[in-house]
Amino acid sequence: MDKNQIIGISLLVVLVIAFSIFNRTSEDELIKEQKRLDSLEAVENMANKDLVGENATTLSALNDSAAAVDSAAAQVAALEELYTLENEKMVVKISNHGGKVAFIQLKDYQRGDSTDLVLTTPGNNYFSFTYNNNHNTNELWFNKVEANEQSVVLTATIDGGKVTHEFNISENDFILGFESNWQGPQPEQLVWTERILQQEHLAQNERLKTSVYFKENGEEPDYVSERKNDDDEEVGEETGVAWISFKQQFFNQTLIPEDGFKKGYLTQKYEPDANYIKELHASMDLPQESQHKFRFIFAPNHYSTLSKYDIQLERVVNLGWGIFGWVNRFLVIPVFNLLSKVTSNYGIIILVLTILFKGVLLFFTYKSFLSGAKMRVLKPELDAIKKKFDGDMQAQQSEQMKLYQATGVSPFGGCLPMLVQMPILLALFNFFPNSFELRQKSFLWVTDLSSYDSVYDFGFNIPFYGDHISLFALLMTISTFVYTVINQSYQPPQQKELKYLPYIMPIVFLSFLNSYSAALSYYYFLANLMSIGQTFLFKAFVDEDKLRAQIDERRKNKGASAGGGGVQGKMQDWLEKQQRKQQALQQQQQKSGKKKK
Repeated sequence: MDKNQIIGISLLVVLVIAFSIFNRTSEDELIKEQKRLDSLEAVENMANKDLVGENATTLSALNDSAAAVDSAAAQVAALEELYTLENEKMVVKISNHGGKVAFIQLKDYQRGDSTDLVLTTPGNNYFSFTYNNNHNTNELWFNKVEANEQSVVLTATIDGGKVTHEFNISENDFILGFESNWQGPQPEQLVWTERILQQEHLAQNERLKTSVYFKENGEEPDYVSERKNDDDEEVGEETGVAWISFKQQFFNQTLIPEDGFKKGYLTQKYEPDANYIKELHASMDLPQESQHKFRFIFAPNHYSTLSKYDIQLERVVNLGWGIFGWVNRFLVIPVFNLLSKVTSNYGIIILVLTILFKGVLLFFTYKSFLSGAKMRVLKPELDAIKKKFDGDMQAQQSEQMKLYQATGVSPFGGCLPMLVQMPILLALFNFFPNSFELRQKSFLWVTDLSSYDSVYDFGFNIPFYGDHISLFALLMTISTFVYTVINQSYQPPQQKELKYLPYIMPIVFLSFLNSYSAALSYYYFLANLMSIGQTFLFKAFVDEDKLRAQIDERRKNKGASAGGGGVQGKMQDWLEKQQRKQQALQQQQQKSGKKKK
């Protein structure tokens, strides 16, 4: 690595550390604050559960004791009936209390503890239409009109009319159709709140990947910042909203209105209960109509699966912003899907993926090595210039640029190849932890490539490291250190203040990757092994004596004082102008000093 490479990567490391610390600190503070708020509001929230019949308890009575709250919940549960809809993909249960979805299970998947994957259960969600001055359908108890395994029709009487809810489950898909028909008053707003159940091993990672996504009409999908806590975000005021999605790390619950929402408010807040990740909320204004049709999608965050719905729902999969997202969408995912058709062993797929990407970048890696070799050949002359113009930085830089122009060596030769490689490296940094394909897929000692691979649990937490040892993260660190030692021996000597930096960086990455996706650490480990092999291969083909002879030959043909075009030529001209200005200023100051004497 040359100086420019080290500085660039160092800045990246600083950003990664700062981002990691900020995330951890923010999350801890938000959870503490949410615990305080929820302790004050718990009784009130539970008391809002609706009761019917002669034994209904008043709100004030419910607020008097936690025992009354538990009793109220028990009465609701006793009166509630659930109607089951089922297909090859999922089981959905519709409640007569509020005429809403009360239970969702995705049949082909399991939670991190190997139990059934259930997205919501009765009592953990609130889904209601508001009408007639803040009356809402969650207050209503619906009667069954029709119910079978594919559809349910429920109706309830309201002041001045009635409301009918019809649910239809699609065949072999993740779609649930929902239609709400009103006779009499019309609904004004739809309110949806969901307490997100923990599904994965590590709640901290899942929490940081859980939020409310939405798509405004004519705009790209967007989301509420994961670090926001109990702050309303207004959406769709000018455009309207095409859909909203309660997205967690690997699954989503999405609501798509046929006629869109007018506008709305989205909120997320941290959930202090250990069994939950966050509470997500949406209050959406409805068009003034008597019929409202929707589609629910309860699906895994699998890019190809979500893409087929053709509403840009696949954007809930975080593939990175800008060029990094493009690399994942148009390069990494197509290659990954192609390899998945050949083998179901994802460890082998990652190995082949690494070989392919290292092969694509081989030319640029070689150029970077060659640039370092040329700089090493010029090191004695660069040191002589530095000694000759000691203290005069502009003169040093001007003479160095002349030398580079004369020899055809670019001081930026090692930076450009790095810039070409960085989009792929950072794209994969987003791809592996968010790739649904890797969820709960095993390889060697790893039970879940999407999570960390603990080979030993301490039983206590070590600051900035964790409570376990991730073996692939450790192997990645060791291989990075070895590659750094080997690579440094082929690079020009660095300044003293930068000498030890490359050896510190692997330790920094270890603290971050120890609780990250094992697939990512595995990829970096393989990439390091291949980089070590490439370095030895390049060394065998690059003869520094021949390289020195080529540089000297170019110097003879072009002349040491020859100018040049391009970036180096312009930089040399600029430095020479600055040097002339500096010399003129010094001469003027000397003349002024003599006149004063």
